[in-house]
Amino acid sequence: HTAAVRRLEVEAALPRAISGDQFVLHYQPKLQAHSRKLVGVEALVRWKARAGVGTADEFIPVAEETRLITDIG
Repeated sequence: HTAAVRRLEVEAALPRAISGDQFVLHYQPKLQAHSRKLVGVEALVRWKARAGVGTADEFIPVAEETRLITDIG
């Protein structure tokens, strides 16, 4: 029950977050382990104004299932 309520909260808050420009993009370098040479960059999206949601592991699946992921992008 708690997980279902949480998912509904995230789903309801996503459109407001998108329209309120509440997402921020961070870039994380990817390095080769043995040479420490830069081999790429990973883009990470964070929900900056949503206390309690925090991780992308929680809101990205909901955004994908509701097709709001393209609006975030």
